[in-house]
Amino acid sequence: MIQRAVDDASSGKEPTTVLQKLQGWAAHECVAAAVYVFTRHPDDPKSALLEAANTPGDSDSIATLVGALVGARCGIEKIPENWVGNVEHSSELMELAEELSKLEEL
Repeated sequence: MIQRAVDDASSGKEPTTVLQKLQGWAAHECVAAAVYVFTRHPDDPKSALLEAANTPGDSDSIATLVGALVGARCGIEKIPENWVGNVEHSSELMELAEELSKLEEL
């Protein structure tokens, strides 16, 4: 399913067609849907997250996976600042992330 999702994204297949099939109610569908959206928007967190959050089906799970993928690729700098600031406990989470980034590898 993941390979098909990558192929569909690369071929320009319409999101409504692909994501209607991959509604994410099962784990394998959710992962494939996230890979499809990520492949379409690997360097654009805003577009990726908006598309994922507005998919049919288990959109919150799909958006969570897309956020992890695109966030890991692009970093927090590319995520709209007001989105980061509006997350509950965002300042505490940012502090924890900063502390984690300073830890040495074990």
